[in-house]
Amino acid sequence: MFKKILLICIIQLNLTNIISAADMSYQISVEKEESTISECNITISNKTKTIICSGPTNTETITLLNNNVISWKNYFTENTYFDAKIKNNDIILTGKNKGKDLNKTFEKQTLPWIQSPSLLLHDFILSDTKRIDFIMVTGPMLSNMQIIKESKETLSIHNKTYESIKTKMSPPGWLGKLWKANIWFDSKTGNMIKYSAPVGPPGSKKMVMTLL
Repeated sequence: MFKKILLICIIQLNLTNIISAADMSYQISVEKEESTISECNITISNKTKTIICSGPTNTETITLLNNNVISWKNYFTENTYFDAKIKNNDIILTGKNKGKDLNKTFEKQTLPWIQSPSLLLHDFILSDTKRIDFIMVTGPMLSNMQIIKESKETLSIHNKTYESIKTKMSPPGWLGKLWKANIWFDSKTGNMIKYSAPVGPPGSKKMVMTLL
């Protein structure tokens, strides 16, 4: 009897610690290049969410506590990798950028840190809010960004049809005229279903990501 009770307690404890897990895959297409696949695993344990996305060039890990980003890692090679954490509203960035050591502190941040807008905007997409301003680490820099809801569209991707919300992501002000991304989200789940943007500065190749 004691063994049965112990076994039930262990099962209940495991179910409590690991609430849910999900996998998402995206096809990545860049002009004049072969398509690749990025696979993301999302695990929720108590108040902590961990997102790990792996593709052909890098592995990115985002950790959230109470739906707020607390750390981010992006590993390309032993000569290029980034590791950021937040402490007392300061974002501390370390790692290497093309072989050069990186150690920066971006102090007293007041905007939300949304490191991966494609995976972290469910609440915004499912709300009536039309715009959100945030910060994200872009390589060795910290960038201010904004996302604005533009329209509702019916979108067909890989033989599936979605009712979507089309958004525009860009830096605020005049910089938004130089670079922008369009992101479509499933209006029912808040999941990203399509992303389209230049891979770099104006004139660079266009990248399109689509949910598989």
